[in-house]
Amino acid sequence: MQRFRFSPRHPITHVGFTADGEIVTAQPHTGVAVRDRSSGEVRAKLDAPNSASFSHLLPHPTRPLVAVQCPKWCRVFDTRTGSFDTFDSHPGFAAVAVTPNGFRWFGVGYDGIGTVDCGIVTATGGTGTRRIPIRSTAALVAVTPDARFGLGLRRATRPVLLDLNTGRVVAEVQSGLRAGRPRLVVASPDSSKLAVGTGDSLAVFDLTAVTADDCPADAAEDEPARKRKVLYPLFTLERPDPVAGRGTAADRAAEVWLPPLAFDPAGRTLLTVGLRNRVRQIDAANGGAITEWAWRADAVRSLAVAPDGLTAAAGCRLGELLVWDLE
Repeated sequence: MQRFRFSPRHPITHVGFTADGEIVTAQPHTGVAVRDRSSGEVRAKLDAPNSASFSHLLPHPTRPLVAVQCPKWCRVFDTRTGSFDTFDSHPGFAAVAVTPNGFRWFGVGYDGIGTVDCGIVTATGGTGTRRIPIRSTAALVAVTPDARFGLGLRRATRPVLLDLNTGRVVAEVQSGLRAGRPRLVVASPDSSKLAVGTGDSLAVFDLTAVTADDCPADAAEDEPARKRKVLYPLFTLERPDPVAGRGTAADRAAEVWLPPLAFDPAGRTLLTVGLRNRVRQIDAANGGAITEWAWRADAVRSLAVAPDGLTAAAGCRLGELLVWDLE
């Protein structure tokens, strides 16, 4: 295991691996840095001194590109040249997905039935835009990396799965979670698994069991409702029991549980954080424990697995980065 400490000691809220195997870190008020895996030295940097938070950090699996999403803008960063393109974000919701040549940016606005603005960013900087009508009142809150499916919400709390090619609901998501709006949504890099959490429990779903919408995109919106597939979780994780002596019972009950998560590239295993800041590796098919690591480190804020599935990284609260082998 390797341990790096960076200055200034801002939290590493997002961490990832580039296609070349280098590590990308995002720190509020500091920016995004591409670092050497063995030494931690900065290879390229995207300054973002006015950004208090990052909602997405998505390295491209085959090209030297990194997409960074903030509340007000999305930037596609070339890790070799240091150049970037900036796109203004929609005030409602924005997300990033992967295309063969670059990324697809989603900016969503709602007026009864919403529309999705898809900006396609290629490696050469070219862009294109198309609009996808959402043929449902479900509000889009997340997209899978392959831009095939999106998680939507009905009546603010009922999750459904949307086909982003047609904008229709293809599955009702029976999360088994306690009542509440999903606050955490993480998809595996191959878009085969989806983890959804509400702040006190976490459910993992298999998206390979869902077929795409076979209805024409221009079909009438008032057609009779079709029988949709119901998507049940593979397993559900409950909030770990709190450590004795830390706050009152009311304080622990009010605390929101949003653990950092990271799937391996094939969606077979899942990394998460348990009690006493221990990083756990579990089976993404049934939730069974595989192994666990414990280090003397500050609170883990982010996790990532390398594209080869052999190395993992953890970003901590005070600018500390841990890198270790999974095999």
